[in-house]
Amino acid sequence: MFVEGRGPMFDWLKRNGRDMSDCGSSSPVQHLERFGCLGAHLLAIHLNYLAPGDATLLARRGVHAVHCPRSHAYFRHEAFPHEELMRESVNLCLGTDSLATVFKCRKERVELNLFTEMQTLAADVPGLWPNTLLRMVTVNAATALGLQGRAGELSPGAWADLITIPFTGPARQVHEAVLHNPAPVTASMIGGRWAIPPAR
Repeated sequence: MFVEGRGPMFDWLKRNGRDMSDCGSSSPVQHLERFGCLGAHLLAIHLNYLAPGDATLLARRGVHAVHCPRSHAYFRHEAFPHEELMRESVNLCLGTDSLATVFKCRKERVELNLFTEMQTLAADVPGLWPNTLLRMVTVNAATALGLQGRAGELSPGAWADLITIPFTGPARQVHEAVLHNPAPVTASMIGGRWAIPPAR
């Protein structure tokens, strides 16, 4: 719509009376920049395609990017531009989007699940390190929400929120164990109180 000045959304908005004179000359990211909308308060969700210079502009304005791997796959988009965003040091997070955009087999139970989102991205981009993927759903996400130092990490002064999963391997494999965890969460703490107590 913004790049080429055409398409189904362009046609629908034009039929409904929107002035379309701002379309056909720039990318959506550049359009938002023109109107002063880019900044650290903005979560750019999906961000499936970038025009030249978009990643640099997002980084300069401190915009946070949220990738939803299963939704991305559902709509058969081209490869997500994670390398370009990471090269420009854009804060990249993962999200779950909606169950309406998740492939499922008949009688299969699907759910919003960040473990599955991490696993989907890991399968799509084998070169991403497990600790990088884990940061995308913890400290990066907390930073995007303005909660750095309070959420997404276990540190002095942070909220006492955590989950536990089964793991008996060596400490050097902990990131990979979290990424590929197939088991249900065994305990959950919120604000220092057990919401799901650990088994005794």
